[in-house]
Amino acid sequence: MAKAAKKKDTHPPLSHEVAAVISIVAGLFLLLCFVSFTPPTPSSPPDTPANWGGAVGHLLASLTLSFMGLSAFWLPTLCIFFGTSIFFGRFSVQRLPFILGGCTGLLMATSALFGSMSWKTVGLFGHKFPLAGYLGNSLFLLTSNYFGWPGAVLFFLTLMLLSMMATVRFSPFFMGKTVLKTCGHINKKYKERKELKQQQADSPSKRKSSLAEETAEPKLTLPELNEPVKLKLDAEDEFQPLPVSSG
Repeated sequence: MAKAAKKKDTHPPLSHEVAAVISIVAGLFLLLCFVSFTPPTPSSPPDTPANWGGAVGHLLASLTLSFMGLSAFWLPTLCIFFGTSIFFGRFSVQRLPFILGGCTGLLMATSALFGSMSWKTVGLFGHKFPLAGYLGNSLFLLTSNYFGWPGAVLFFLTLMLLSMMATVRFSPFFMGKTVLKTCGHINKKYKERKELKQQQADSPSKRKSSLAEETAEPKLTLPELNEPVKLKLDAEDEFQPLPVSSG
């Protein structure tokens, strides 16, 4: 009974499932509209260009990309991410103000950082898209007038980091710890591989030396002989013939 109650509690409610499906579908629809968007040109016909989202998709893509540039691709990404989080029960309504503020800051910071570049358009998916859009160019121009180009870039990088921390709970501490741990693991593997190569390089020379010692002709060694010792007899031990008895 306890296990059944636990399983029942982990199942998301119907409202969460509906919100998750709507968010994921909206993100996929925006992504299709952005990918298939063809910017209008003076030589293009007056008819609406073909878009996978139809006339509504072309209008959404035209307004969003011209206003925010490539940072508009954050919208479908965030919709799919939060839809998945809602579906698996990792979304909290109490965090909704932080999420909205973080998403807004992320869009503004990305647009402004694109505005700091000298490119105006970029080729993507066979089309040319505005890089920064009206929002990015205006924000970076206003900020650079007061803080200069380096200060404006540093400001928007900080805003982007804080927005990611508020939106997706990005942790610089754990990120840095993971990077250092990965670098240490790679360095350890590199040293082990280097030592193994060194051992493999030294083993042929050792084998050659051992084979040379085995195939070499044996050397004859003569045993060391001591000088002969001259034995001396004492006077008492000298041989004396016995007298011959008569008869």
